[in-house]
Amino acid sequence: MRKNFLISFFLFHISGFLFAGGGETGFAFLKIGIGGKAAGMGETATATATDATAAFWNPAGLIQSNNHSLIFTYNRWIDGIQHNIGAAKFVYGNNAFALHYISTGVEDIEQRDIPSENPTAYFSSHDLALGLSYARKMNERLSIGITSKYVYERIQNSVSALAFDFGAWYRIKYSSNSDLDDRWRAGFMVSNIGFSGKFIDEKVKLPASMRLGSSYDVLKNPASKNTLSVAIDVEKFFAESARTHLGMEYGYEDRCFVRGGYQLGYKARGISAGIGMKVQRISVDYGYMPFSNSLGATHRISAALDFQ
Repeated sequence: MRKNFLISFFLFHISGFLFAGGGETGFAFLKIGIGGKAAGMGETATATATDATAAFWNPAGLIQSNNHSLIFTYNRWIDGIQHNIGAAKFVYGNNAFALHYISTGVEDIEQRDIPSENPTAYFSSHDLALGLSYARKMNERLSIGITSKYVYERIQNSVSALAFDFGAWYRIKYSSNSDLDDRWRAGFMVSNIGFSGKFIDEKVKLPASMRLGSSYDVLKNPASKNTLSVAIDVEKFFAESARTHLGMEYGYEDRCFVRGGYQLGYKARGISAGIGMKVQRISVDYGYMPFSNSLGATHRISAALDFQ
């Protein structure tokens, strides 16, 4: 277990700094998917997230629902890395705002200057992102959004950055009488564009990426208790190959949900699953994503409150 922890910690943090000049990036915690619902659906959220988590996936989605919302997510990442998220969304007419944070930390990491049984010291790693998002509904079909965020990372030494995300959301409308009207949505987002400092003597790059997604309601009938939606996202980090995310969600009476997903292009992950429950304005979502290479699995739990 200790060996696995050191490997995962190295992959999660150190590699971004050692190879920053060769196309790799730092601030790896910004790559972790947000929310139990998205995790269960294979991280397909560019055209599905309409609650406060849209601030992370596509800020244009913040205006797709009229409710204010609060959400908190606990993510037990590989080998005990703690990843916590909170967000608040407020909607006023055709405008929406969100405040949000991401916090990641690992405590009591052993340090050795030479091979020995006992460590010479202990240190910790802490990551933090604080953000403000804004979205505007341009018309019945098109919405746009922007996020600005301050990013901080410390592993003995520290580095900070200022980053921006830009997103768009489009609803496909056929005609007012069509049964297919408003079932199909598309989203686009460019994330982590900005300025960063140096870690020791190395310039640290933000993990800039582009993401294109679409979702479709296969079953959507007010007279039916059942709903079924499918989604696809294609993500391209500028220093990596493109990856494809597939997801689906079945809902019963808009109260109980079962989700599944699959991710293509990753070496250590593929399938995911999740469940959700909604009682009046309170919802709880859970997402499970196993990793290969003895890295274990991640568990993401979200609790949200919608209010007027």
